[in-house]
Amino acid sequence: MTYSEFVFVDFENVQSFDLGSLDSNTKVYIFVGRQQKKIPFELVTSAQKRGGAIEWIQISGQGRNALDFHIAYYLGELNQTTPKDVRFTVLSKDTGYDPLILHLSEFGRQCKRINSLKEITSYTKEELEDPNTEAVIQNLKKIQKPRRPRTRNTLSKHVSHVLRGKVSPEEAAGIIDNLFVMGRVSERNGRLIYDLT
Repeated sequence: MTYSEFVFVDFENVQSFDLGSLDSNTKVYIFVGRQQKKIPFELVTSAQKRGGAIEWIQISGQGRNALDFHIAYYLGELNQTTPKDVRFTVLSKDTGYDPLILHLSEFGRQCKRINSLKEITSYTKEELEDPNTEAVIQNLKKIQKPRRPRTRNTLSKHVSHVLRGKVSPEEAAGIIDNLFVMGRVSERNGRLIYDLT
């Protein structure tokens, strides 16, 4: 099987994602921490449907950034052995990958980090612009630029506050993913950048 994209999932960092949204030309490497013993049933069943297009990698050690180093190793190793037209995508909210991704890009590899699989799948404008997402956008527009939430964590709390606790933490994360996919929010060096015009 020839693949057009490799996705490297930091499962310690992102545990909610839909493999069914990916096309059949995508190979997924899911990196699992040494102490992670529970994997959602829905993820296991959707992974089984993809057969050899999924590879589970449980890291062999423990410690801070141990999983990150495993992903970095695979990025480097596969960069040497994979045709340059195969895209590399890291699914993680950890901005620590960004310098390595930039470095790979400088050597001709199309490579990026995403916060959600929504960023590499097709969604209609209507699917992204739900009433809750629009309410958050309108609220953020009213806030002076220096006072807007600066991190994903504070933005998540802000979303819950704006919607008065009517959404679960998972739904709040989905709204933030929508903002990224729509290009309303981006991230650089761990800080959020807004484009609300």
